[in-house]
Amino acid sequence: MPLNPRRRGQLAAVVTATSVILAGCKDYSRAPDPEKKADLKEAAENVAEEKEAKEKRDLVNDPARFLEVVDWTYRDDGIINSYRQMATVRVINKSKYAVRDVAGEVDWLDAQDQKLASMPFSLKGSIPAGDTKQFALSDRTLTNGTVKLAAKKGRVRFLSLRLVEP
Repeated sequence: MPLNPRRRGQLAAVVTATSVILAGCKDYSRAPDPEKKADLKEAAENVAEEKEAKEKRDLVNDPARFLEVVDWTYRDDGIINSYRQMATVRVINKSKYAVRDVAGEVDWLDAQDQKLASMPFSLKGSIPAGDTKQFALSDRTLTNGTVKLAAKKGRVRFLSLRLVEP
């Protein structure tokens, strides 16, 4: 008696699945080739090293992808005129690597978020992987200049860093 089309499709699926499972099974009647095992291990190590090197290059080439400002403050040193200077900045390092010698710029913005001025800054000290750290003018871990303007907003951009090598 012929199978109905529905049953035929189910039987084909079972046969296909069984073939896939059997094709993936190893032949345990032979001992593994030590040379092949060594080649596979070396290839896996090379892939891991290349991946790590790429992650480090990406971090160095685009620190803004991995560093984020949690919060920051500025001070106004003017009596008659306004002088703005970043006073503190708290940064989280979202990468898998510790970083140091972080530098960037503070863009001072008007009410329409148009850049009025930029001021370079640098951070002294390291930020461990996955950690948050605060830098300040008062403890000399933050260095930056003062700009004469009345901007009430700003944007912190990270432009460079160095990796802390073990």
